Amino acid sequence: LAAVVHHFAFATLIAEKEACSWIKGKVLQWRGDAEGILALVRYLECFLLAVALAVARASSDKTVTPAMYLDALRCAGSKRANGRGTTYENPYCFPDVVMLLLDTLLQSD
Repeated sequence: LAAVVHHFAFATLIAEKEACSWIKGKVLQWRGDAEGILALVRYLECFLLAVALAVARASSDKTVTPAMYLDALRCAGSKRANGRGTTYENPYCFPDVVMLLLDTLLQSD
């Protein structure tokens, strides 16, 4: 993750094709689900840090499909919206990605 953030230090968005290819190379259990990966990348709006966090979580907890990760993101978004209201910052998905990552870290303790 650190290498990716360093490599793209000044870029916030990457191309869909590049994001999908990177995910396929890092999350082995998702390789056969091109449509699911594309749906996730589009939901994440090709935001590099969000894609990197998705890859890190999916690789560490072995999330079976991109759809499962996307469902977890939507659930995190619902919790956030119910708890503190919604934010209208771009990209819209990022607070959900961070919340899901934090929930995962807290559960691992």
